[in-house]
Amino acid sequence: MKPVPFNLEVNKFNVLKVKDESLELESILNDVKGAVCVQGMPGIANVGKAVVEFLIEYNNAKRVFQIHFSDFPSHVSVDDAGHVNALKSEVYFYRDERAGGDFFLLTGDAQPTSNIGVNVLSKYIANLLHELNVKLVVSLGAMPTEKLSAKPRVFAAVTSIELLKKYGNLPGVEVLREGVVIGMNGLVPCIASSLYGINGLILLSETLGIFEKDARASYTLAKILRDSFKLNINLEEFKSKIGLTNGQDGEHLGYLS
Repeated sequence: MKPVPFNLEVNKFNVLKVKDESLELESILNDVKGAVCVQGMPGIANVGKAVVEFLIEYNNAKRVFQIHFSDFPSHVSVDDAGHVNALKSEVYFYRDERAGGDFFLLTGDAQPTSNIGVNVLSKYIANLLHELNVKLVVSLGAMPTEKLSAKPRVFAAVTSIELLKKYGNLPGVEVLREGVVIGMNGLVPCIASSLYGINGLILLSETLGIFEKDARASYTLAKILRDSFKLNINLEEFKSKIGLTNGQDGEHLGYLS
């Protein structure tokens, strides 16, 4: 598939990409071929975001880009030291020795406030992933439900029949047969596939929409990344980080925080 020229059609939006100028990192990025991007943007219960943030910390991933966007919410965040920070999306990079490959990690402080903004930023990031030689986007998100199952459920949606054959039978994963995926966790892999031929896999972990965070849902996704994609992620440390105490495995109700 021939890449479609990238163009921001909506002039009222401004995107600022700030690149890490590390010469060492620049040298590494020049050698990247066929990388995987694991995406977890803010969303329902921040299910995917929690996983990606732990991957960044645990693997000492290096930040490649900060992306500032004029349609982010009109506030700043304040950290525990009292510093204010502008809202942004971020792309990190690391080489996973356990999985034997190069990985980009995509997350952010917020999603755009408008439908048009979500589409514009998703298209911008899809183009960026194409430039970084990403071959697969694994997007992590939540599947809201009115009642949780006794055992955690994860639903998968893919951008091609070939991917369905490859990932549709992952342990503990069901194929999402109908519905919608709202926001950047759905749009980025879809646009990346449509415009640049990048494969896309969306994994949605069951949760209740009323939760600010859902430790069980995040743990379930982390376990799939560790077991099926061989990513370097210590599940015991992750359980401690997200609030699952010793002895809890996230496979029963009641371990929500």
